[in-house]
Amino acid sequence: MLKVLLKKQMFEMFRSFFYNQKSGKMRSVASSAMFIIFYAILLVCIIGGMFFGLAFSMCGSLCAAGMDWLYFSIFGLIAVAFGVFGSVFNTFQGLYMAKDNDLLLSMPIPVSVIMFSRLLGVYIMGFMFSGIILIPVAAVYLIVTPFTVLKLLSNILFILSVSIIILVISCALGYVVAKISNKLKNKSIITVFIALIAFGLYYYIYFKANEVIGYLVANAASIGAKIKGSAYILYAFGNSAAGNILNLAEVITVSVLAFLLTYYLIKRSFLKIATSTPKTAKVEFKGNVSLKKSGVKKALFEKEWKRFLSSPNYILNCALGTVFILAAAVMLIVKGNEFLTVLSSIFNYKNGNDYAAGLIIGILCLLASLNGITAPSISLEGKNIYILQSLPINLFLSLKAKVKVHILVTGIPILLCSVISLIMLKPTVFLGISLIVLPQLFVLFTALFGLTVNLKRPNLNWTNEIVPIKQNLGVVIVMFSNMIIGALFIAGLFLLGSFININLYVVLFTAVMLIVNILIFNWLKVKGTKIFASL
Repeated sequence: MLKVLLKKQMFEMFRSFFYNQKSGKMRSVASSAMFIIFYAILLVCIIGGMFFGLAFSMCGSLCAAGMDWLYFSIFGLIAVAFGVFGSVFNTFQGLYMAKDNDLLLSMPIPVSVIMFSRLLGVYIMGFMFSGIILIPVAAVYLIVTPFTVLKLLSNILFILSVSIIILVISCALGYVVAKISNKLKNKSIITVFIALIAFGLYYYIYFKANEVIGYLVANAASIGAKIKGSAYILYAFGNSAAGNILNLAEVITVSVLAFLLTYYLIKRSFLKIATSTPKTAKVEFKGNVSLKKSGVKKALFEKEWKRFLSSPNYILNCALGTVFILAAAVMLIVKGNEFLTVLSSIFNYKNGNDYAAGLIIGILCLLASLNGITAPSISLEGKNIYILQSLPINLFLSLKAKVKVHILVTGIPILLCSVISLIMLKPTVFLGISLIVLPQLFVLFTALFGLTVNLKRPNLNWTNEIVPIKQNLGVVIVMFSNMIIGALFIAGLFLLGSFININLYVVLFTAVMLIVNILIFNWLKVKGTKIFASL
Protein backbone atom coordinates (compact mmCIF):
# COMPACT_ATOMS: atom_id res chain seq x y z
CA MET A 1 0.00 0.00 0.00
CA LEU A 2 2.86 2.36 0.81
CA LYS A 3 4.29 1.83 -2.69
CA VAL A 4 0.93 2.68 -4.31
CA LEU A 5 0.48 5.82 -2.20
CA LEU A 6 4.02 6.97 -2.88
CA LYS A 7 3.50 6.45 -6.63
CA LYS A 8 0.33 8.55 -6.42
CA GLN A 9 2.20 11.23 -4.48
CA MET A 10 4.97 11.37 -7.09
CA PHE A 11 2.43 11.64 -9.91
CA GLU A 12 0.75 14.58 -8.16
CA MET A 13 4.08 16.35 -7.61
CA PHE A 14 5.20 15.92 -11.22
CA ARG A 15 1.76 15.95 -12.80
CA SER A 16 2.68 18.58 -15.41
CA PHE A 17 5.18 16.13 -17.00
CA PHE A 18 2.46 13.57 -17.76
CA TYR A 19 -0.74 15.64 -17.99
CA ASN A 20 -1.51 18.52 -20.36
CA GLN A 21 -3.35 21.06 -18.20
CA LYS A 22 -4.45 23.02 -21.26
CA SER A 23 -6.23 20.19 -23.07
CA GLY A 24 -7.00 18.06 -20.01
CA LYS A 25 -5.45 14.95 -21.61
CA MET A 26 -2.49 12.70 -20.83
CA ARG A 27 0.72 13.51 -22.70
CA SER A 28 2.33 10.99 -25.02
CA VAL A 29 5.37 9.05 -23.79
CA ALA A 30 7.65 11.06 -26.11
CA SER A 31 6.21 14.37 -24.90
CA SER A 32 6.59 13.39 -21.23
CA ALA A 33 10.17 12.27 -21.85
CA MET A 34 11.00 15.62 -23.50
CA PHE A 35 9.57 17.55 -20.56
CA ILE A 36 11.53 15.46 -18.06
CA ILE A 37 14.77 15.86 -20.05
CA PHE A 38 14.24 19.61 -20.36
CA TYR A 39 13.60 19.90 -16.61
CA ALA A 40 16.70 17.82 -15.83
CA ILE A 41 18.82 20.01 -18.11
CA LEU A 42 17.44 23.13 -16.42
CA LEU A 43 18.28 21.81 -12.96
CA VAL A 44 21.60 20.10 -13.65
CA CYS A 45 23.16 22.32 -16.31
CA ILE A 46 21.89 25.77 -15.31
CA ILE A 47 21.29 25.78 -11.56
CA GLY A 48 23.75 22.99 -10.77
CA GLY A 49 26.34 24.52 -13.10
CA MET A 50 25.93 27.91 -11.42
CA PHE A 51 26.64 26.43 -7.97
CA PHE A 52 29.48 24.30 -9.38
CA GLY A 53 31.19 27.47 -10.62
CA LEU A 54 30.52 29.29 -7.35
CA ALA A 55 31.91 26.38 -5.31
CA PHE A 56 34.98 26.12 -7.57
CA SER A 57 35.78 29.81 -6.99
CA MET A 58 35.72 29.35 -3.19
CA CYS A 59 36.90 25.81 -2.53
CA GLY A 60 40.61 26.18 -3.33
CA SER A 61 41.30 29.23 -1.18
CA LEU A 62 39.23 28.05 1.79
CA CYS A 63 40.65 24.51 1.80
CA ALA A 64 44.20 25.83 1.43
CA ALA A 65 43.60 27.87 4.58
CA GLY A 66 42.32 24.77 6.42
CA MET A 67 38.73 26.05 6.28
CA ASP A 68 37.12 22.98 4.69
CA TRP A 69 34.41 23.12 7.35
CA LEU A 70 33.58 26.76 6.53
CA TYR A 71 33.20 25.83 2.86
CA PHE A 72 30.60 23.17 3.71
CA SER A 73 28.91 25.34 6.37
CA ILE A 74 28.28 28.13 3.85
CA PHE A 75 26.86 25.89 1.13
CA GLY A 76 25.06 23.68 3.65
CA LEU A 77 23.14 26.69 4.99
CA ILE A 78 22.37 27.83 1.42
CA ALA A 79 21.07 24.34 0.63
CA VAL A 80 18.89 24.31 3.76
CA ALA A 81 17.39 27.72 2.90
CA PHE A 82 16.85 26.73 -0.75
CA GLY A 83 15.37 23.36 0.17
CA VAL A 84 13.00 24.77 2.80
CA PHE A 85 11.81 27.52 0.47
CA GLY A 86 11.20 24.98 -2.30
CA SER A 87 9.36 22.41 -0.19
CA VAL A 88 7.54 24.27 2.60
CA PHE A 89 4.44 25.00 0.50
CA ASN A 90 4.52 21.47 -0.87
CA THR A 91 4.45 20.36 2.79
CA PHE A 92 1.46 22.58 3.45
CA GLN A 93 -0.47 21.38 0.39
CA GLY A 94 0.75 17.79 0.15
CA LEU A 95 0.81 16.82 3.84
CA TYR A 96 -1.75 18.86 5.75
CA MET A 97 -4.13 20.30 3.15
CA ALA A 98 -4.19 17.66 0.41
CA LYS A 99 -7.54 17.55 -1.37
CA ASP A 100 -7.80 13.77 -1.10
CA ASN A 101 -7.17 13.56 2.66
CA ASP A 102 -10.85 12.90 3.40
CA LEU A 103 -11.03 10.24 0.69
CA LEU A 104 -7.93 8.37 1.85
CA LEU A 105 -8.86 8.62 5.53
CA SER A 106 -12.24 7.05 4.77
CA MET A 107 -10.53 3.95 3.35
CA PRO A 108 -9.19 1.02 5.39
CA ILE A 109 -5.65 2.41 5.20
CA PRO A 110 -3.64 3.03 8.39
CA VAL A 111 -3.17 6.74 9.08
CA SER A 112 0.55 6.16 9.64
CA VAL A 113 0.92 4.78 6.07
CA ILE A 114 -0.87 7.80 4.56
CA MET A 115 1.24 10.19 6.61
CA PHE A 116 4.51 8.40 5.86
CA SER A 117 3.85 8.41 2.10
CA ARG A 118 3.22 12.14 2.21
CA LEU A 119 6.37 12.70 4.28
CA LEU A 120 8.38 10.77 1.70
CA GLY A 121 7.00 13.06 -0.99
CA VAL A 122 8.07 16.12 1.02
CA TYR A 123 11.50 14.56 1.61
CA ILE A 124 12.06 13.89 -2.10
CA MET A 125 11.12 17.46 -3.00
CA GLY A 126 13.50 18.86 -0.37
CA PHE A 127 16.26 16.48 -1.48
CA MET A 128 15.90 17.68 -5.07
CA PHE A 129 16.30 21.34 -4.09
CA SER A 130 19.22 20.73 -1.71
CA GLY A 131 20.91 18.08 -3.88
CA ILE A 132 21.16 20.43 -6.85
CA ILE A 133 23.42 22.57 -4.64
CA LEU A 134 25.28 20.07 -2.47
CA ILE A 135 26.10 17.45 -5.12
CA PRO A 136 28.10 19.96 -7.26
CA VAL A 137 29.66 21.36 -4.05
CA ALA A 138 30.78 17.87 -2.97
CA ALA A 139 32.07 17.09 -6.49
CA VAL A 140 34.21 20.25 -6.48
CA TYR A 141 35.59 19.39 -3.04
CA LEU A 142 36.55 15.86 -4.09
CA ILE A 143 38.22 17.21 -7.26
CA VAL A 144 40.15 20.07 -5.65
CA THR A 145 41.33 18.25 -2.51
CA PRO A 146 43.11 14.85 -2.29
CA PHE A 147 40.50 12.10 -2.67
CA THR A 148 39.81 9.64 0.16
CA VAL A 149 37.02 7.13 0.70
CA LEU A 150 36.26 8.78 4.06
CA LYS A 151 35.66 12.15 2.36
CA LEU A 152 33.33 10.52 -0.17
CA LEU A 153 31.28 8.75 2.53
CA SER A 154 31.23 11.92 4.67
CA ASN A 155 29.88 13.96 1.75
CA ILE A 156 27.16 11.41 0.97
CA LEU A 157 26.04 11.21 4.61
CA PHE A 158 26.22 15.01 4.89
CA ILE A 159 23.90 15.44 1.90
CA LEU A 160 21.42 12.91 3.34
CA SER A 161 21.56 14.59 6.78
CA VAL A 162 20.89 18.02 5.26
CA SER A 163 17.87 16.65 3.38
CA ILE A 164 16.48 15.28 6.69
CA ILE A 165 17.05 18.67 8.36
CA ILE A 166 15.14 20.31 5.49
CA LEU A 167 12.29 17.84 5.99
CA VAL A 168 12.10 18.67 9.70
CA ILE A 169 12.12 22.46 9.15
CA SER A 170 9.62 22.20 6.26
CA CYS A 171 7.22 20.14 8.38
CA ALA A 172 7.46 22.66 11.22
CA LEU A 173 6.86 25.66 8.95
CA GLY A 174 4.17 23.78 7.02
CA TYR A 175 2.40 23.13 10.31
CA VAL A 176 2.48 26.87 11.13
CA VAL A 177 1.21 27.77 7.64
CA ALA A 178 -1.60 25.20 7.94
CA LYS A 179 -2.70 26.54 11.34
CA ILE A 180 -2.69 30.13 10.06
CA SER A 181 -4.48 29.11 6.86
CA ASN A 182 -7.38 27.63 8.82
CA LYS A 183 -7.95 30.98 10.51
CA LEU A 184 -7.79 33.18 7.41
CA LYS A 185 -10.71 34.11 5.15
CA ASN A 186 -8.73 35.47 2.19
CA LYS A 187 -5.46 33.60 1.71
CA SER A 188 -4.49 35.10 -1.66
CA ILE A 189 -3.17 38.40 -0.31
CA ILE A 190 -1.05 36.57 2.29
CA THR A 191 0.31 34.29 -0.44
CA VAL A 192 1.19 37.27 -2.62
CA PHE A 193 2.83 39.05 0.33
CA ILE A 194 4.98 36.00 1.17
CA ALA A 195 5.94 35.55 -2.49
CA LEU A 196 6.98 39.21 -2.78
CA ILE A 197 9.14 38.91 0.32
CA ALA A 198 10.75 35.79 -1.16
CA PHE A 199 11.39 37.58 -4.48
CA GLY A 200 12.91 40.53 -2.63
CA LEU A 201 15.21 38.31 -0.57
CA TYR A 202 16.24 36.35 -3.66
CA TYR A 203 17.25 39.44 -5.65
CA TYR A 204 18.93 41.03 -2.62
CA ILE A 205 21.04 37.91 -2.06
CA TYR A 206 21.71 37.59 -5.81
CA PHE A 207 23.10 41.12 -6.14
CA LYS A 208 25.01 40.89 -2.86
CA ALA A 209 26.47 37.42 -3.52
CA ASN A 210 29.78 38.52 -5.07
CA GLU A 211 30.38 41.09 -2.35
CA VAL A 212 29.64 38.59 0.44
CA ILE A 213 31.77 35.84 -1.13
CA GLY A 214 34.70 38.21 -1.56
CA TYR A 215 34.42 39.26 2.08
CA LEU A 216 34.24 35.64 3.26
CA VAL A 217 37.30 34.58 1.28
CA ALA A 218 39.31 37.63 2.36
CA ASN A 219 38.42 37.25 6.04
CA ALA A 220 38.06 33.47 6.30
CA ALA A 221 40.45 33.12 9.21
CA SER A 222 38.80 35.71 11.46
CA ILE A 223 35.27 34.57 10.56
CA GLY A 224 36.23 30.94 11.18
CA ALA A 225 37.67 31.74 14.60
CA LYS A 226 34.47 33.55 15.63
CA ILE A 227 32.25 30.68 14.48
CA LYS A 228 34.40 28.10 16.29
CA GLY A 229 34.18 30.11 19.49
CA SER A 230 30.53 31.16 19.56
CA ALA A 231 28.71 28.88 17.06
CA TYR A 232 30.11 25.38 17.52
CA ILE A 233 27.00 23.89 15.88
CA LEU A 234 27.89 25.52 12.55
CA TYR A 235 31.49 24.36 12.89
CA ALA A 236 30.44 20.77 13.57
CA PHE A 237 27.86 20.98 10.77
CA GLY A 238 30.48 21.88 8.15
CA ASN A 239 33.27 19.77 9.60
CA SER A 240 31.11 16.64 9.35
CA ALA A 241 31.39 16.80 5.55
CA ALA A 242 35.15 17.36 5.70
CA GLY A 243 35.76 13.87 7.13
CA ASN A 244 35.59 14.43 10.90
CA ILE A 245 34.00 11.20 12.18
CA LEU A 246 32.94 12.64 15.56
CA ASN A 247 31.19 15.66 14.04
CA LEU A 248 29.62 13.46 11.35
CA ALA A 249 28.18 11.17 14.03
CA GLU A 250 26.83 14.23 15.90
CA VAL A 251 25.12 15.65 12.80
CA ILE A 252 23.58 12.29 11.83
CA THR A 253 22.36 11.68 15.40
CA VAL A 254 20.81 15.15 15.72
CA SER A 255 19.08 14.95 12.30
CA VAL A 256 17.67 11.45 12.97
CA LEU A 257 16.43 12.39 16.46
CA ALA A 258 14.87 15.57 15.06
CA PHE A 259 13.08 13.52 12.39
CA LEU A 260 11.76 11.00 14.96
CA LEU A 261 10.48 13.82 17.17
CA THR A 262 8.87 15.51 14.15
CA TYR A 263 7.24 12.25 13.06
CA TYR A 264 5.84 11.72 16.55
CA LEU A 265 4.42 15.25 16.78
CA ILE A 266 2.92 15.12 13.26
CA LYS A 267 1.35 11.76 14.00
CA ARG A 268 -0.43 13.32 16.98
CA SER A 269 -1.70 16.37 15.07
CA PHE A 270 -2.12 15.00 11.53
CA LEU A 271 -5.73 13.86 11.85
CA LYS A 272 -6.84 17.07 13.52
CA ILE A 273 -5.34 19.36 10.87
CA ALA A 274 -6.07 17.14 7.86
CA THR A 275 -9.77 16.89 8.73
CA SER A 276 -10.19 20.50 9.87
CA THR A 277 -12.07 23.07 7.82
CA PRO A 278 -11.03 26.68 7.27
CA LYS A 279 -12.55 29.22 9.60
CA THR A 280 -15.74 30.75 8.27
CA ALA A 281 -17.33 33.96 9.34
CA LYS A 282 -20.41 33.71 11.55
CA VAL A 283 -23.38 35.61 10.20
CA GLU A 284 -26.12 36.76 12.54
CA PHE A 285 -29.64 36.44 11.17
CA LYS A 286 -31.45 39.77 11.50
CA GLY A 287 -34.81 38.93 10.04
CA ASN A 288 -36.17 40.69 6.99
CA VAL A 289 -33.44 43.04 5.78
CA SER A 290 -33.69 44.90 2.51
CA LEU A 291 -30.85 44.10 0.15
CA LYS A 292 -28.66 46.93 -1.05
CA LYS A 293 -29.09 47.59 -4.74
CA SER A 294 -26.11 48.03 -7.03
CA GLY A 295 -25.83 49.28 -10.58
CA VAL A 296 -24.78 46.98 -13.42
CA LYS A 297 -21.45 48.78 -13.93
CA LYS A 298 -20.56 48.60 -10.25
CA ALA A 299 -21.58 44.94 -9.97
CA LEU A 300 -19.48 43.96 -13.00
CA PHE A 301 -16.48 45.91 -11.71
CA GLU A 302 -16.76 44.27 -8.27
CA LYS A 303 -16.91 40.86 -9.96
CA GLU A 304 -13.70 41.52 -11.88
CA TRP A 305 -11.99 43.09 -8.86
CA LYS A 306 -12.81 40.15 -6.58
CA ARG A 307 -11.70 37.70 -9.28
CA PHE A 308 -8.38 39.52 -9.50
CA LEU A 309 -7.82 39.59 -5.72
CA SER A 310 -8.84 35.94 -5.29
CA SER A 311 -5.97 34.57 -7.37
CA PRO A 312 -2.32 34.84 -6.25
CA ASN A 313 -1.26 33.50 -9.66
CA TYR A 314 -3.19 36.28 -11.42
CA ILE A 315 -1.72 38.99 -9.17
CA LEU A 316 1.90 37.78 -9.26
CA ASN A 317 2.06 37.08 -12.99
CA CYS A 318 -0.03 39.95 -14.36
CA ALA A 319 0.38 42.77 -11.83
CA LEU A 320 3.93 42.41 -10.52
CA GLY A 321 4.78 45.59 -12.43
CA THR A 322 2.83 47.57 -9.83
CA VAL A 323 5.44 46.60 -7.23
CA PHE A 324 8.22 47.98 -9.46
CA ILE A 325 6.20 51.15 -10.14
CA LEU A 326 5.72 51.76 -6.41
CA ALA A 327 9.42 51.00 -5.83
CA ALA A 328 10.25 53.59 -8.50
CA ALA A 329 8.03 56.12 -6.68
CA VAL A 330 9.92 55.48 -3.44
CA MET A 331 13.26 55.79 -5.24
CA LEU A 332 12.18 59.12 -6.73
CA ILE A 333 11.37 60.42 -3.26
CA VAL A 334 14.58 59.12 -1.66
CA LYS A 335 17.09 59.52 -4.52
CA GLY A 336 15.08 61.72 -6.87
CA ASN A 337 17.36 64.74 -7.00
CA GLU A 338 20.43 62.64 -7.84
CA PHE A 339 18.52 60.60 -10.41
CA LEU A 340 17.04 63.65 -12.15
CA THR A 341 20.42 65.40 -12.17
CA VAL A 342 21.92 62.42 -13.99
CA LEU A 343 19.03 62.38 -16.48
CA SER A 344 19.43 66.10 -17.20
CA SER A 345 23.18 65.70 -17.75
CA ILE A 346 22.57 62.93 -20.33
CA PHE A 347 21.05 65.46 -22.73
CA ASN A 348 23.34 68.17 -24.04
CA TYR A 349 20.51 69.87 -25.92
CA LYS A 350 18.75 73.06 -24.98
CA ASN A 351 16.23 72.61 -22.14
CA GLY A 352 17.86 69.43 -20.80
CA ASN A 353 15.25 69.20 -18.04
CA ASP A 354 12.50 68.94 -20.64
CA TYR A 355 14.26 66.05 -22.36
CA ALA A 356 14.75 64.41 -18.97
CA ALA A 357 10.97 64.72 -18.46
CA GLY A 358 10.49 62.99 -21.81
CA LEU A 359 12.83 60.20 -20.73
CA ILE A 360 10.83 59.73 -17.51
CA ILE A 361 7.66 59.45 -19.62
CA GLY A 362 9.31 56.62 -21.54
CA ILE A 363 10.47 54.89 -18.35
CA LEU A 364 6.95 55.09 -16.91
CA CYS A 365 5.58 53.55 -20.11
CA LEU A 366 8.09 50.69 -19.80
CA LEU A 367 7.07 50.12 -16.18
CA ALA A 368 3.38 50.15 -17.18
CA SER A 369 4.08 47.53 -19.85
CA LEU A 370 5.02 45.01 -17.12
CA ASN A 371 1.35 44.64 -16.17
CA GLY A 372 -1.00 42.59 -18.34
CA ILE A 373 -4.18 42.18 -16.29
CA THR A 374 -6.57 42.22 -19.25
CA ALA A 375 -4.44 39.88 -21.38
CA PRO A 376 -5.87 36.66 -19.82
CA SER A 377 -9.12 38.17 -18.45
CA ILE A 378 -11.42 36.69 -21.13
CA SER A 379 -9.81 33.25 -20.87
CA LEU A 380 -10.21 33.28 -17.08
CA GLU A 381 -13.98 33.24 -17.52
CA GLY A 382 -13.45 29.63 -18.57
CA LYS A 383 -16.50 27.45 -18.92
CA ASN A 384 -18.53 29.91 -16.83
CA ILE A 385 -18.51 32.50 -19.59
CA TYR A 386 -22.08 31.51 -20.44
CA ILE A 387 -23.24 33.20 -17.21
CA LEU A 388 -22.26 36.65 -18.49
CA GLN A 389 -23.54 35.88 -21.96
CA SER A 390 -26.97 34.89 -20.60
CA LEU A 391 -27.46 38.08 -18.56
CA PRO A 392 -29.73 40.82 -19.98
CA ILE A 393 -26.89 43.37 -20.13
CA ASN A 394 -24.71 45.03 -22.71
CA LEU A 395 -21.61 42.80 -22.76
CA PHE A 396 -19.44 45.81 -23.56
CA LEU A 397 -19.93 46.85 -19.93
CA SER A 398 -18.23 43.63 -18.88
CA LEU A 399 -15.28 44.38 -21.15
CA LYS A 400 -15.05 47.89 -19.71
CA ALA A 401 -15.03 46.45 -16.17
CA LYS A 402 -11.95 44.40 -17.05
CA VAL A 403 -10.25 47.51 -18.41
CA LYS A 404 -11.12 49.46 -15.24
CA VAL A 405 -9.37 46.88 -13.03
CA HIS A 406 -6.22 47.21 -15.14
CA ILE A 407 -6.34 51.01 -14.94
CA LEU A 408 -6.94 50.96 -11.19
CA VAL A 409 -3.99 48.63 -10.49
CA THR A 410 -1.59 50.22 -13.00
CA GLY A 411 -2.79 53.75 -13.65
CA ILE A 412 -2.89 55.03 -10.06
CA PRO A 413 0.73 54.00 -9.22
CA ILE A 414 1.88 55.47 -12.56
CA LEU A 415 0.04 58.70 -11.72
CA LEU A 416 1.84 58.80 -8.37
CA CYS A 417 5.22 58.54 -10.12
CA SER A 418 4.18 61.24 -12.62
CA VAL A 419 3.20 63.66 -9.86
CA ILE A 420 6.44 63.06 -7.92
CA SER A 421 8.49 63.59 -11.11
CA LEU A 422 6.51 66.73 -11.91
CA ILE A 423 7.20 68.23 -8.49
CA MET A 424 10.90 67.40 -8.53
CA LEU A 425 11.72 68.20 -12.18
CA LYS A 426 9.52 71.29 -12.73
CA PRO A 427 9.40 71.08 -16.57
CA THR A 428 7.51 73.50 -18.83
CA VAL A 429 3.72 73.61 -18.49
CA PHE A 430 3.18 71.60 -21.66
CA LEU A 431 5.61 68.83 -20.70
CA GLY A 432 4.21 68.85 -17.17
CA ILE A 433 0.78 68.07 -18.59
CA SER A 434 2.29 65.44 -20.90
CA LEU A 435 4.06 63.86 -17.94
CA ILE A 436 0.60 63.19 -16.48
CA VAL A 437 -1.44 62.49 -19.61
CA LEU A 438 0.83 60.41 -21.87
CA PRO A 439 1.63 57.62 -19.35
CA GLN A 440 -2.09 57.32 -18.60
CA LEU A 441 -2.88 57.03 -22.31
CA PHE A 442 -0.26 54.29 -22.52
CA VAL A 443 -1.83 52.47 -19.53
CA LEU A 444 -5.20 52.64 -21.31
CA PHE A 445 -3.58 51.29 -24.47
CA THR A 446 -2.06 48.30 -22.63
CA ALA A 447 -5.47 47.49 -21.14
CA LEU A 448 -7.35 47.76 -24.45
CA PHE A 449 -4.67 45.94 -26.46
CA GLY A 450 -4.50 43.08 -23.96
CA LEU A 451 -8.27 42.65 -24.09
CA THR A 452 -8.25 42.72 -27.91
CA VAL A 453 -5.57 40.03 -28.21
CA ASN A 454 -7.35 37.81 -25.66
CA LEU A 455 -10.64 38.12 -27.57
CA LYS A 456 -8.81 36.99 -30.68
CA ARG A 457 -6.94 34.17 -28.86
CA PRO A 458 -9.15 32.95 -25.98
CA ASN A 459 -8.59 29.68 -24.11
CA LEU A 460 -11.74 28.65 -22.26
CA ASN A 461 -10.98 24.94 -21.85
CA TRP A 462 -8.25 25.07 -19.20
CA THR A 463 -8.23 22.93 -16.07
CA ASN A 464 -5.64 25.02 -14.19
CA GLU A 465 -5.80 28.84 -14.18
CA ILE A 466 -2.03 29.08 -14.59
CA VAL A 467 -2.51 27.96 -18.23
CA PRO A 468 -4.34 31.10 -19.48
CA ILE A 469 -2.29 33.33 -17.14
CA LYS A 470 1.25 32.11 -17.79
CA GLN A 471 1.26 29.46 -20.50
CA ASN A 472 -0.43 31.68 -23.05
CA LEU A 473 1.17 33.03 -26.21
CA GLY A 474 -1.26 35.96 -26.26
CA VAL A 475 -0.05 37.22 -22.88
CA VAL A 476 3.57 37.07 -24.09
CA ILE A 477 2.66 38.94 -27.30
CA VAL A 478 0.88 41.68 -25.33
CA MET A 479 3.65 42.25 -22.79
CA PHE A 480 6.52 42.25 -25.32
CA SER A 481 4.59 44.49 -27.73
CA ASN A 482 3.95 47.00 -24.95
CA MET A 483 7.64 46.93 -23.94
CA ILE A 484 8.72 47.50 -27.55
CA ILE A 485 6.46 50.55 -27.88
CA GLY A 486 7.82 52.05 -24.64
CA ALA A 487 11.39 51.34 -25.78
CA LEU A 488 10.69 52.92 -29.18
CA PHE A 489 9.57 56.12 -27.46
CA ILE A 490 12.87 56.30 -25.55
CA ALA A 491 14.92 55.36 -28.63
CA GLY A 492 13.21 58.10 -30.64
CA LEU A 493 14.02 60.58 -27.90
CA PHE A 494 17.75 59.80 -28.19
CA LEU A 495 17.85 59.51 -31.98
CA LEU A 496 15.71 62.57 -32.78
CA GLY A 497 16.59 64.69 -29.75
CA SER A 498 18.98 66.97 -31.63
CA PHE A 499 16.71 67.29 -34.70
CA ILE A 500 13.21 67.77 -33.36
CA ASN A 501 11.73 69.86 -30.58
CA ILE A 502 10.80 67.76 -27.56
CA ASN A 503 7.33 69.34 -27.38
CA LEU A 504 6.59 68.37 -30.98
CA TYR A 505 7.89 64.84 -30.41
CA VAL A 506 5.65 64.34 -27.37
CA VAL A 507 2.64 65.85 -29.20
CA LEU A 508 3.08 63.44 -32.11
CA PHE A 509 3.41 60.41 -29.81
CA THR A 510 0.43 61.52 -27.70
CA ALA A 511 -1.69 62.01 -30.82
CA VAL A 512 -0.78 58.54 -32.09
CA MET A 513 -1.61 56.93 -28.73
CA LEU A 514 -4.91 58.81 -28.54
CA ILE A 515 -5.96 57.80 -32.05
CA VAL A 516 -4.97 54.15 -31.50
CA ASN A 517 -6.90 54.04 -28.22
CA ILE A 518 -10.02 55.47 -29.87
CA LEU A 519 -9.80 52.93 -32.72
CA ILE A 520 -9.35 49.95 -30.37
CA PHE A 521 -12.10 51.21 -28.04
CA ASN A 522 -14.56 51.48 -30.94
CA TRP A 523 -13.54 48.02 -32.23
CA LEU A 524 -14.18 46.52 -28.79
CA LYS A 525 -17.52 48.30 -28.56
CA VAL A 526 -18.77 46.88 -31.85
CA LYS A 527 -16.90 43.79 -33.06
CA GLY A 528 -15.26 42.88 -29.77
CA THR A 529 -18.60 42.68 -27.99
CA LYS A 530 -19.98 40.42 -30.73
CA ILE A 531 -16.96 38.11 -30.46
CA PHE A 532 -17.37 38.01 -26.67
CA ALA A 533 -21.04 37.08 -27.05
CA SER A 534 -20.23 34.26 -29.47
CA LEU A 535 -17.44 32.58 -27.48
